Amino acid sequence: MKNVCAVLVTYNRLELLKESISAILNQTYKVHQLIIVDNQSTDGTSDYLKQTDDARIKVYTPSKNLGGAGGFQIGINQAMQNVENDFVWIMDDDTIPQKDCLDQLLKPIVSGSVESTGFMCSNVRWTDDSAAVMNIPYTTSYWNELAQQGLIQVKAASFVSLLVSTKIIREVGLPIKEFFVWGDDYEFTWRISKKYKSYCVCSSLVTHKMGANHGVDIVTDTIGRIPRYFYSFRNSLYTERHHDGVKGFTIQILREFYSVHKVLHHSKDHKWLRIRYIFKGMLAGLAFNPQIQFPKERL
Repeated sequence: MKNVCAVLVTYNRLELLKESISAILNQTYKVHQLIIVDNQSTDGTSDYLKQTDDARIKVYTPSKNLGGAGGFQIGINQAMQNVENDFVWIMDDDTIPQKDCLDQLLKPIVSGSVESTGFMCSNVRWTDDSAAVMNIPYTTSYWNELAQQGLIQVKAASFVSLLVSTKIIREVGLPIKEFFVWGDDYEFTWRISKKYKSYCVCSSLVTHKMGANHGVDIVTDTIGRIPRYFYSFRNSLYTERHHDGVKGFTIQILREFYSVHKVLHHSKDHKWLRIRYIFKGMLAGLAFNPQIQFPKERL
């Protein structure tokens, strides 16, 4: 029997959080522990979590909002402090796993049908059961190697039902908290898949209850969200140059200049503000060099 610690990061989504917690604690394969990082919610989340009486739940509240990246680093690090945990199961607060989701993630590992697995991720659906656009994993060239077993080999995936062993985390380190938002899951999972084969398990289903099922783009996004794209461009440039060298760096620079082109030709308003944040993120990404932390270190 493998012990699994679920890690969930939340911020101002109380009703969805309640649904997610219930789904996690009522899996057919019981979780050993559930660590919740509350990123300074202001919607009553703290009061609700204080009332929980399930001994498996541990709550951590940082002194300030550390973004998704900082929250996941704290949560995963805390999961690693319990030597009884064999796996960490990572997700957002609007992730609702089906009852046998965890069981399906573990099956290929427990049965021995895959060896030296890096991570396993779920098949993420939206509320209408269509594929969740923001959570489609990046496949490898040999994606169909185990397709007959319902396993798709992937290079990277999102933190929406991701299972990784504590052994792997000790080896590759924690997500990078300095990312704050955007791309911490992509970098972390790519770091793993460079060393170990990783898979999307088609039969492991979760619903990601996002407000809408579409991607986001600085070209069309609302004015209030434009500053967030600084992290997107900065983090992407770091990840590509760090993991794919000159080739990745060059391709990402071209992508970012193409984003400028799209803004100039297709954005309906605030074009220069959008371009400003593209270049701000790009310039920051040239020097951005955060150090990967490991579980043995205190955060």
